[in-house]
Amino acid sequence: MSNITPTIWQTTVMTAFKTYWTGTPHTDVQIASPNRPFDRARVDDETFIEWFMTGDPAGQTRYSHSTANNHFSRQGTWTFTANIRTELKSALALDLLDSIGLFYETAVLDGGYFRSVGVPIPLGDDGAWYQVSLSSGWIYFSDRQSTLT
Repeated sequence: MSNITPTIWQTTVMTAFKTYWTGTPHTDVQIASPNRPFDRARVDDETFIEWFMTGDPAGQTRYSHSTANNHFSRQGTWTFTANIRTELKSALALDLLDSIGLFYETAVLDGGYFRSVGVPIPLGDDGAWYQVSLSSGWIYFSDRQSTLT
């Protein structure tokens, strides 16, 4: 266990995802920055992926009874949304999300893991874009020391 923060967890996952993504046939597909959607008016490509990390409101759970050495788990959801030009539709979107689902299922991450991987959910048309989304639960563990006396 280590002193993991939400920022460290996000960086760990995205570093692993980018490494994984370079080994897929989709390396030319743009990936948005964390929790920041693309400016769709400026996207020239036919496909791009947005991703969002959320935490459960009660997701921080203490599992140690010691105030000197608190161990916590945090949990939440990662969501990837594939945006494909409307005329290309779902075949490409489902292929992209199958690749993302494989990442969720096989990722070995320091301090945490994915769980409850969902199935691709078609969100439909959004202007010139067709959207399909895939989510997975996540959990990580931290042994941050308490500063309370």
